[in-house]
Amino acid sequence: MLLSTAFAALLLLVVAVFYLVPQRRRCPGCGARRDPGSPLCTECGWIHDDPEDPGADGESEPDMVAEPWRGE
Repeated sequence: MLLSTAFAALLLLVVAVFYLVPQRRRCPGCGARRDPGSPLCTECGWIHDDPEDPGADGESEPDMVAEPWRGE
């Protein structure tokens, strides 16, 4: 009984440490650890979106240039 309780406590401790310790983000393309200062993966060349960039979420429209030849 004591052995199974100790094993359950150890298992809960390992799971808690795994989820509570901050981990570096990984590339979704190849799984390599990302360099936080670079938007480009050094392993596969995947370009990551920067969550800190306000224009990366698609909410802000890019500046449009007037195109009179389109007839709009």
